[in-house]
Amino acid sequence: MWHRLGREDFRETGELMGGSPGTRMWRVCERYELRELPEAPEGGALADFLVPAYSSDPSNSDRWREYEPLRDTPDLFLKFAKVYQAEDQVKSMTAWVHSYGVLGDGYPSWQSGAPQHTVRFREAVAQAAGVLALYEAVLNGDDQRAKSVVLEEFPFVGIWWRIHNALPDKPAHMDREFVADQIAESVEEIYGGDYLWYALETAADEVERAVSSYCSPTLSVEEGARDPSGITAQWNFKSLLGAMYLQMYWLMAAGTDLARCEYCGFPLSLARPNPEGRKRRSDKRFCDDACRQAQHRSKKKA
Repeated sequence: MWHRLGREDFRETGELMGGSPGTRMWRVCERYELRELPEAPEGGALADFLVPAYSSDPSNSDRWREYEPLRDTPDLFLKFAKVYQAEDQVKSMTAWVHSYGVLGDGYPSWQSGAPQHTVRFREAVAQAAGVLALYEAVLNGDDQRAKSVVLEEFPFVGIWWRIHNALPDKPAHMDREFVADQIAESVEEIYGGDYLWYALETAADEVERAVSSYCSPTLSVEEGARDPSGITAQWNFKSLLGAMYLQMYWLMAAGTDLARCEYCGFPLSLARPNPEGRKRRSDKRFCDDACRQAQHRSKKKA
């Protein structure tokens, strides 16, 4: 039985690492328009951008809304990665931005009102989808699926793609197939042919890189506090992309507290949903009632 990560997986591990998620807000304009703009402030080739239809100055405050990504949408990374599966990428991207806002990687950087480069958005979606596919293959212990994800579907996720793209005179044949061949050789030589090991290490490395680039831990002191109990550990993020990868970081960090379902073998999180919450029962044995009943039926047949 193949399992996919869902909203509850992200919600339950959302505050595992570092206490409160903080209160960083992100702004969303009520309407975005697809326009051609210079690719950078210095000029250059025109590129497509999703641009807020209204400026973010106080006179347009009724045209913008605010939300807390880490609290209000704990599975935002999952929603983002799923855009990769959409048949109409432009339509799906536009709908996603209207719901959650731009990524914050435009000009100026780290601002929710910055124009969204459509190519960068699609690249970020593909990267997130690759990380998710790698991690789900590991969760399911599916070596063949991991190999397919690594070599065929997402060879552009991981260090090998970055290395070859950084070459100053990249040969014309330096494409996905070439990089996949390099990865295959690496997996055989360094990982002993273990694609699950490689998949897990690659997913962890990509998430760590994103969180290191876009997020930072902070300490918040309550107003008027005069002793250490007034300090709360929180996280801050520079961009919406950072908030999403922080969610994935928390989910993966829960791997140290995983047991497995006695029927299907899928991991069960035993971590506290939040610092004040109760810990999951350590004797939990099944994913849900379906697995519990299936195990019962299999024992009766035996």
